[in-house]
Order: sequence, then structure tokens, then C-alpha cells
Amino acid sequence: MALPQQKWRRGTLGWSFGALATFVINLTLMLYAVLGADADPRTGLRHLGSGMCSNIHNIDIGVHVVINALSTVLLAGSNYCMQCASAPTRNQIDQAHRAKRWLDVGRPSLRNFRSLGLRNATLWVLLAVSSLPLHLFYNSVVFSSTTANIYNVWSLNEGILNATDWEHLLEAENPDAYTGFGLNYTVSNFHAGLFMKLPVEQCINVYAQPFQSSWGDVILISNDAARGPALGRFETEYIERYDICSSRQAYQWVCGQYDQAADGACVAPCDETLPEVLLHVDNWQPYGLVVEYCYARPTPETCSLYFSTTLGIVVLVLNLTKAVLMALVTLGPGSPLLTIGDAIASFLKVPDEATAGMCLASKRHFTAGTKGGKWVSNAIEFCDRRERRGRAASLFRWIACIMAYVIGLATCGWLMKYGLSKMLGKKSMSYATSLGFGAVSEKTLISNALFDNDEVDPLLGNVILVNTPQLILSDLYFTYNDLFTSMCAAVEWSRFAIRRKGLRVSDTPTGSQRSTYFLQLPYRYSLPLMVVSGTLHLFVSQSIFLVYVEAAGDPVVGSWLRGDTVATSTGIFPYEGKSITCGWSPLGVLCTICLGTVVVLFLVLWSFRRLPSGMPVVANCSAAVAAACHPKPWEDGAWEKPLMWGVTKLATSEKLHCSFSTEDVVYPLGGTYQ
Repeated sequence: MALPQQKWRRGTLGWSFGALATFVINLTLMLYAVLGADADPRTGLRHLGSGMCSNIHNIDIGVHVVINALSTVLLAGSNYCMQCASAPTRNQIDQAHRAKRWLDVGRPSLRNFRSLGLRNATLWVLLAVSSLPLHLFYNSVVFSSTTANIYNVWSLNEGILNATDWEHLLEAENPDAYTGFGLNYTVSNFHAGLFMKLPVEQCINVYAQPFQSSWGDVILISNDAARGPALGRFETEYIERYDICSSRQAYQWVCGQYDQAADGACVAPCDETLPEVLLHVDNWQPYGLVVEYCYARPTPETCSLYFSTTLGIVVLVLNLTKAVLMALVTLGPGSPLLTIGDAIASFLKVPDEATAGMCLASKRHFTAGTKGGKWVSNAIEFCDRRERRGRAASLFRWIACIMAYVIGLATCGWLMKYGLSKMLGKKSMSYATSLGFGAVSEKTLISNALFDNDEVDPLLGNVILVNTPQLILSDLYFTYNDLFTSMCAAVEWSRFAIRRKGLRVSDTPTGSQRSTYFLQLPYRYSLPLMVVSGTLHLFVSQSIFLVYVEAAGDPVVGSWLRGDTVATSTGIFPYEGKSITCGWSPLGVLCTICLGTVVVLFLVLWSFRRLPSGMPVVANCSAAVAAACHPKPWEDGAWEKPLMWGVTKLATSEKLHCSFSTEDVVYPLGGTYQ
């Protein structure tokens, strides 16, 4: 099959193949997940692999880099094809001009929607609508889990632990702990050589972790002569628990000797008092007895990577839908005017009668209304002032874009401040950012009571919550791209008054014509804009994210909590203790705010630069473009030659005329023009 001759059709076809390639990548990943592991019957999740938590976290970030790159391809492709679908044809422009309406050329615009045919209008709507669920679910198709061990803390005497008749001694001392809570199992594992002896400082450091995934049961040795053979068992949590004014961290027992607070005072989280504990390791007494050393049981670290089959199917369907829609845009009839160059070429071939005698008209002349059924003439306007680039877009569009970004950034800032205020313990920015980029921390878990019931799927509910910012960011991309496209078109238009050059068209170039950029947007702006958009999506995905914590414990502990005695060869198994919620990363939010601020400042500062000349600002207005394209009758084929805009008739008459021309022109400095 031969490639289309028109450049814009090649572009839409290229984006269609890009969407199809993305579909193949997504399908390959889904087949790998579906064929490689069984699905959880309740959640539909499939296990992609397990490993060291640091490695799984890095893989998770890498996967999301790829996801956001592919998402950016689909987003940019949708924007490109939506602009092609909404671009007017010359016939549609002529009809609008006869009704004293103008259309937008060279930018995606809702103004053109009423003039589009049913086919293009439907394609435009479907391309826009299909982006909504895609950006809601794509970033959560793959996510990582964190494993947190449930373990027992035993306080024993070295003598009773190593006694030959330890079974009888322990059972006699505390029969409930010996049989019901698995002390016999723990001590049996100790005598089997599964425990490691650790000095006090190392014992404190390895257990003072929010999600303990590397160590299990621990035996604290306290050889206090006054204590005798007494023993104790102390429960631990696998995740931080909150009360009215403080938090009980999973390793709060480590700081037990500092948990005594005055009446009405809050107990400080252990991470705050931990430095004090480490300064006095020789007097560590979490349960009132000085610990001399401990025996700790190492466990395999098993954080996991999961794939959501349900969300994967949704993404695949939407991905394939976009590829098909882009292909249909390619096959559309007619020759739409996609760039300012397309419009100039069309109006030079067949001048527009509705704009005759208005050669210095700018967009504002066609938004001021009509007089006597005609557009207002501009016979006495001069080009003695260079406007700023921002004039290419209306004030409403500027306010809408800037306000959207300001509200978004302000919301991020407020949420960070609110999150820090609710984070128990240290609240400094330096401490918050030290938690890591997109890292799961017990300090930054979001309690979401909305999905804590049987009527709402907690996975789906939290996925929608964490990905709503992705949807908002996609809308901001379209708004930002629209403004930048308009300003770039204004710059290109204005340069015709100072430099002769061929038109840049979306069709196959002929003569001195040039091929198009990313439609109206130059590659030096469109490509960085895509990269920045993808980076922002990545930052947002690491600012608020799905948190899936799986608790694990020794078989005896598991049987106590689950009521079943299933054991595995490793002695560790996951049980029903699973937490699905959201987490946030202060460092991720900070990166998002910083990059978002830079993006907005660049747009504003760039808009304040002057246009190359004082040529009337047409701002994508089809009528204003047409008004500047009334050449001399004998300039045949002017649209295929190098053109310059200026005074084309230096006659002795009082009225002069400006137009694009292949002949010598001069810049209009005074006089009356028509």
C-alpha cells in the first residue's frame, strides 16, 4: 500500500502506527502476565515477580517511565489527529464568511465544531472521550506491593532458652504463649539455627523499619538476676496505627522506654526518639529490662510487582480504539487547511470576496461585529507597533490556561502543607523529602474511608483517586499546547513582513513551498513539550500512588490470625492482612510543583516577547488571513513562490493596498489602505 501523498495524512498515519505499536507493547505485557501467573479470584491481580524491595521499587519506577512515555505518545497523537479532524476546509470557511462568521486555522478549536461534518465531529468527540478513562487507569495497570512481616517479640532469659529441658520450662512458665502463640515454634527454630545473634545497636537498626520485610521473630535476651525465668510476649503491628494524637508505628516497641508521657501529652512516634535510643544502646530496655543482645530471624525480602487484568483490558480496548480512530482521520475526505500556510495558499488561489478592501484587518476587526451586513473596514489602520506574542490568543484563553495551572499548582502546595500538618512526628520539608521519590512510607499513607466498605472495590476506587490528577494534567497539556500553537503561528505570520520565504503547507510541497512541522508547532517546541508533559505525568504518578501492603507471618502466627495452618517451605506465607490505600510522596509533589512552575513561567515570559514585525495579528482568524491575501490579478501561481507581505501598489492614488506578493513590496508606514 502506497503512503498518502499529503503530509498531514502521513502524520496521522504515523500516529496511528504509533498507537498500534503501543497496543502491541501493552498486549505483550498482558499476555506475559496472564500466561505467567494465576489471577487472584477477588481482585484479578496477577503476580509479575518478587524480589528485594529496593529492586522492585526501581523496576516499578522504570515501568512507569515507559508507561508515561507511551501515554505521551497517545496523548500527542490524539491532539494531532483532533486538530486534523477539526481543521476547516475552504468550502466550510467560505460558508462561514458568507454568514459573517470566521473559523480558526492552525489550532485545535471548538469554534470550528459547528461547521464540521458529522464524520469529523464524531471522530473528534471519540478521540477526546477515549482519553478520559485511558489516563485514569493506565498508570495503575502495573504497581508494586510492600511486604510487612507480622512477628513476635519475646523477652527471655539466656539460661531458660539454652536449657536442655526448655520445652518443659517454657510451657510451665506460660502455657498460653507456649502453645497458642507459637513460642514452641519460635524456640524450635532458634535451636534449628534459623536465628542470628545481633548486638543491641544492630538489633535496633534492623527492626526500626516502617515495613519490616527482612526480619521475623526476635528474642530479646535480658539476664537480670532478679527476673528469674520469667518470659513475655509482645504483639507488633505490620503497619502504623493511629490514635487521637499520636501514632503507634510498627516498630514502636523499640522505643518502649520513652513511651511514658505526662498526662494529656502525646506519645512521640518512635522515629523521633530513635536517636536518643541509639545514644544509649547500653541501657536499651523497651520492656523495662536491659537488653544485652538479641536473636533475630532473617526472612526473605519479598516485595512484589502486580498486574491488574481488569485495568489492562480497559487500557488495551482504549488503546486499540485510538489507533482505529487515528486511521479513520487519515482516510477522511477533503483537504483541510491545517496551517496558516495552507490558508494563505488557498486565499491566494481564490481570493475571498467577503474580506476585500480590508488588507490591514486583524482579528479584532472581525470580533467587533458587522455594520450594514459587512465586516467593519480598517482603511486607516497602520502597522507602526509590534505587538507581543501573547496577543495571538484571546484574553479568555489566557485566563483559562493560567488560572487552571495556578489552581493546580496551588492545590498541590495546599495538599502538601495539609499532608505535612497531618503527618505525625517531624514535619520539616527536609525530613519529608528525605522519605524518597515515590517511596512508600507509613508517614504518608492516606486514610481513605470512602473505599473502606464492601460496596466499593477498594482497588478500583483508589486507582481512580490516584489517577484523577493524570486526567487533569492531560487537559492542561491540551490548553498549554493550544496557546503555544497560536503564538508560534503568530510569529510565523509576522515574519512574512520582514523576510521573503515559501509557504509551509501540510500538503505535498510544490515550488518553493516547505513541509509542515508538527502541524503548526515547530519541532524545537513540540518535542520538548512532549518530553516535559511525559515528565510531569511521571512526577504526578510518583506524587500520589497506589499502596498495596501485604502482611506475612510465621505459620503459627498466621493460623492464629487466619484460623488455618497452611505452611510453606520457607515458613513464611501471606495471609489475609492486606491493605489497599493511597500514599503520597512529598518529594514527588515538590518536583511536580517546581517543574509545573517552570512550565508556566516559560509560557508567560515567552508571550511577552515582541513579534518580529508590526504586521496585523490575525491570531488564527480565517477572515483576517483572507483579508491579507488579495494579490495583483497577474500574479499567477504566487502560492508556489517565495512570498513577502507589504504594500503592493505604490500608485499616486490616495489609497494603497497590502498583500502577499512575489514582487517587491515595502513596509506600510502611513497612508490610507484598502
